[in-house]
Amino acid sequence: GIITDYSITVVKTELDNNVKYLPLSKWSKDKITEKVKYDKISRTIAYLKETYQSLGFQPIFRMNVIKDSIAKIAVTKKLIKKFEKERVIIYTGTSKTADCLGIPVYHSLKREEEVFNAFCNGKGNHLAVIDLATSGVTIKPIQKAIFNYFNSNSENIAQRIARLIGIEYDTPGKKADVWIICTKGTQEEQWLKSALEMFSSSKVKYIEEYEI
Repeated sequence: GIITDYSITVVKTELDNNVKYLPLSKWSKDKITEKVKYDKISRTIAYLKETYQSLGFQPIFRMNVIKDSIAKIAVTKKLIKKFEKERVIIYTGTSKTADCLGIPVYHSLKREEEVFNAFCNGKGNHLAVIDLATSGVTIKPIQKAIFNYFNSNSENIAQRIARLIGIEYDTPGKKADVWIICTKGTQEEQWLKSALEMFSSSKVKYIEEYEI
């Protein structure tokens, strides 16, 4: 009686392997694709584990590739276009990603309280936010969300989904519609698997990017 009906759609995409925009290393001017960067860091992590060495900041470096993935940004923009006439909250991992989506944003570098409060009170169709803006905040009416990014803390995304599927007595018949963008062949797949264990598998479907 405290949650509404819901559906979760996971959009699977590949890390981009065409655009060379990431530095090979902090000492090099050479550029590589995000796919090559991710794989390079993953091999380093595997070697460090095999040789029982400290992983240092390597997991963070790898996560940062996913956070600002241009492949995920492209899928997010497609979904925003698809839902251009609906109210949608978009969760991103960085201000850089949020700012390039072409929609209103609210984060630590753009604290536009009027924009944020207006969206929370039902005005406006789209708003991109990061962690800082979402904790303990009530947004009504809202029944659709796009997760451009999520981290290894499965409870984090689960709590956000749970907040979205809460009953809104002013919106009878509400059905929450959650869209999650996940990069194939990356650590994200394991993170998402853990998070979705808290929800009914019958409510979750997986599609490829081209199916949007």
